Amino acid sequence: MSSNSTRFHIGRLARETGRSVHTIRWYEKQGLMPGVTRDPGGRRVYNTHHVSWLLFLVRLRYAGMSVREMRRYASLAAQGKKTIRERLALLDAHHARTAAHIAELQAALRFVEHKQAYYLKWLEDDRRPGDFVVALEDAPGALKRQRLPTRVKVAPRAGLEPATNGLTVRRSTTELPGNRRVKSKARDFA
Repeated sequence: MSSNSTRFHIGRLARETGRSVHTIRWYEKQGLMPGVTRDPGGRRVYNTHHVSWLLFLVRLRYAGMSVREMRRYASLAAQGKKTIRERLALLDAHHARTAAHIAELQAALRFVEHKQAYYLKWLEDDRRPGDFVVALEDAPGALKRQRLPTRVKVAPRAGLEPATNGLTVRRSTTELPGNRRVKSKARDFA
């Protein structure tokens, strides 16, 4: 990449960042691309600082930062050194949310891996291996906070082997907000 004094138009910025011209213009309209000037012909003029800034914004967005938070960050960055602590706090909070989301995605991936192992066992033995058992510690955060229906069997993560008692049908009661209860007949699905 060239020095910051190198100036170029939006097409080159699009090529260097892998973003479309439309996307770059959208970021600019959102107030997220400071320091964009125009040449005598009215075309936008960028420099290599814009390349790294746009790639940073794209990564923040990809990691789930809202446009509102990105605007706040851009506004703080434009104010200079005096806002470093505020920017750091904003990035710390975003980092914590992103790390929690990654942990939930990893837990969801373990669910998929357990189901794959279940199906492989089924194919290997040429018979259904029993109930599909879900390890509670693998449940994503949102699932851990919910009351699990009684038909879900919880087992330690140590083994991938499902229970061996076959298809089960159970009656269960689920508590809903407001102390309402719903009775249901649940089937264990493979």
